[in-house]
Amino acid sequence: MVYALGRLCTRWDATIVPFLLTLLAFLSCLPAIPRPQDGAYAVLLLALSLHVLQLHLPRPPSPLVLLPFVTIFPLATLVQHGILKIFLPVIAFFLPALLLALFLLSLSLSDFLQGLHLIVRSASVPSPIEARTGFLALLAAVFILVLCSLMMFVLVYPHFSSEDAPPSRWDRYSRPIGLEARRAMISIIAKYSFSDSTSFPVPLNLVSFTFVAVPSWTLSLLGFEDWQSRMRTVDDILWLIFAAPLAFDAGTMSSKNKTSQKKAAPAAKKRRTNSAAFGQRTEDDDLPAVRSQYNIPSASAWSTRKVSTSQVLPLTALCIQSVARNFRRIAARDDDWLAIKAWFQNLPEALIPKLFAALRTTCPEVLSNRQITYFVRGRSVTLTDSLPGVDTQTVKMLSQGPNKRTLREVHLIGLSKISDDTLAGVMSWLSALEVLNLRGCTKAGPKTAVAVGKGCHNLVTLNLNYTSVTPVSLASVLEKCTALEIIKLAGIPNWLWAELDLTSHPNTRLPNLKTLKLRQTAVTDTTINQFLLICPNIRRLDLSFTDVRQPPALQTNHSLEKLALTSTRMSMESLLSILRNMTGLRSLALGGFGAGRGLSASISNTSAMTLTDDALQGITDTLAKCDILENVSLVGNTKLGTMGRQSRALADFIQRVGRHCTSLNLAGISSLRSMDLAGLVPDVSEEEPRLKTLILNNTNIDDDAAPFISSCADLQILELAGTKITSAGIFPIVDACTSLAQLNLTSCRGVSVVDRRRFFEVWENEWKDK
Repeated sequence: MVYALGRLCTRWDATIVPFLLTLLAFLSCLPAIPRPQDGAYAVLLLALSLHVLQLHLPRPPSPLVLLPFVTIFPLATLVQHGILKIFLPVIAFFLPALLLALFLLSLSLSDFLQGLHLIVRSASVPSPIEARTGFLALLAAVFILVLCSLMMFVLVYPHFSSEDAPPSRWDRYSRPIGLEARRAMISIIAKYSFSDSTSFPVPLNLVSFTFVAVPSWTLSLLGFEDWQSRMRTVDDILWLIFAAPLAFDAGTMSSKNKTSQKKAAPAAKKRRTNSAAFGQRTEDDDLPAVRSQYNIPSASAWSTRKVSTSQVLPLTALCIQSVARNFRRIAARDDDWLAIKAWFQNLPEALIPKLFAALRTTCPEVLSNRQITYFVRGRSVTLTDSLPGVDTQTVKMLSQGPNKRTLREVHLIGLSKISDDTLAGVMSWLSALEVLNLRGCTKAGPKTAVAVGKGCHNLVTLNLNYTSVTPVSLASVLEKCTALEIIKLAGIPNWLWAELDLTSHPNTRLPNLKTLKLRQTAVTDTTINQFLLICPNIRRLDLSFTDVRQPPALQTNHSLEKLALTSTRMSMESLLSILRNMTGLRSLALGGFGAGRGLSASISNTSAMTLTDDALQGITDTLAKCDILENVSLVGNTKLGTMGRQSRALADFIQRVGRHCTSLNLAGISSLRSMDLAGLVPDVSEEEPRLKTLILNNTNIDDDAAPFISSCADLQILELAGTKITSAGIFPIVDACTSLAQLNLTSCRGVSVVDRRRFFEVWENEWKDK
């Protein structure tokens, strides 16, 4: 009984049923104990039977953990599925008829009808043999129906093929059974290996429940909050007395195992990354693919889920997904590839890029050079470094195919091995090109730019981020390609902007240019003034990590929609004068303001930052007038909120500006507290927050922020890495934000390590509908 009560003090699940029956059996007989003649004794026998059966299921506690997981867990999972999805439904359907047949047969065999006959006729006549035969036939018929139904259920039970799965002993009963068995194994390992080291095992948790939990709850009701810390001390003392001796051997064995593991395989060095230190997400357009992967923290813990939508995908999209899922098997056999290639010939040219994009996402390593060459057609071609089969010959196919005169878009991303000569030779043939993306092609240099200037006069979009193009060669492109609307020149090393003298090209005008990106370059105020003079209609400007300080032309531009000034040394007076004129601003990035440009996208000199609470107050007054503002980033401004509780600059900014945006990045502001987010909650006369992306990494928020974040009903992306928030605080957020699809819980010590990547699943099991 003590063990059953102790078991009931833990988390409720299906394994508690036997212990609950045991507790009820003893309580019904108090002050005595159950006897063989009592009904409570039968309940005890039922509880024992259920407990024995539960020991064969893949959930703790179970002796199955003593056997090899890969051998026993798939079988146990298959049996569990059979019981829950085959046996129980059939038995439940025929249960009334089965019970009635057993009852009538029992009556006939016990001569009940004979006793009834004596009362009526006063004659000793046994039960009619016909009654016994009929009831036995009824029982047999019901039993046969049950067996037939079970067989039919087994035949029609969905069979999950595992042909696409790699050969594994886990999947010998089907892929879904194997996945379920793996999940069961992980949950058991988590329960026995990653649980709180100071927890009380059953039934010793009764000690903590009686002397700590109940008194703490009573004291909290009486208003004695100061006693909470003392009760935690009492809990630690009780654990040392009762549970520590039991944990000594396990702890010794665990430490020995960890020591042996360290000797066998040295731990990998933790890599400090710029984006992690900077506290913001790396955009796809900022870095080439290889560097983007390098800047993603290796210990990141993103939890994702698919949010249900009423949108119905078109039939073409469903067909493309089906082909992408089965392409591994198709590509393994030449006959299948030839057959599917013949079908591809009938596809419209517009669907070829979509199919190729799906294949790059699902199985890039399977695509050989021969297969990639087939997709180098149509009006749009995309080749990235994620495709191992891409080489120089693949790129040359762009200028040799039948569509070289009609090709409109070319995206060559991260192809650092393709030479400048090769790229120049290809570009000289693409006269109809409108979109050219060479991001991360580090060998693309002057020859490529000259070829683009000579042959691609219809260019609308030009992306030369992280290339080796020179200022002189770029001048020829700007002079000839006057239809350009987007120019991106981020991260070009060793660029001497003094060589780009646009004043020496008086005929150079870019009236259609809307987007200019000069991030992570040595651009100066003089160059910016030249660009803005030849680009009078510019709308989006990125000057992050540059030496720009006070460009006069920028202060007279009133039409900007996006302005990025992350890690620049512009004075606050200049910034405020610029913002006052931009009533149509939609996106503003002021991360690490005042820190100055570095060699990479990181902030090392935090003491040089100039964005303080007083400056933020002035920015708030200005941005509050921008009715269409959507995206604001204050990431890494460590001086914000350092004036103490008397300063409400952050809270005022969130209430007047932040809650009206769709994206808000406050990562790296270590002084940001939970109460600063109170402005997210609307008043009676205010509209609901519009936030869809909220980034609070490495801030000082905790569970008190949960009700404020929960007010953002449209939230889709939430980043809480490195905060003090716990699972108890995140559960109501997930419950309230039904559109939340991405959750970053990296380094959240209040969340179990094994739960950080699967938090949505944990929410469904432990919180949802409870």
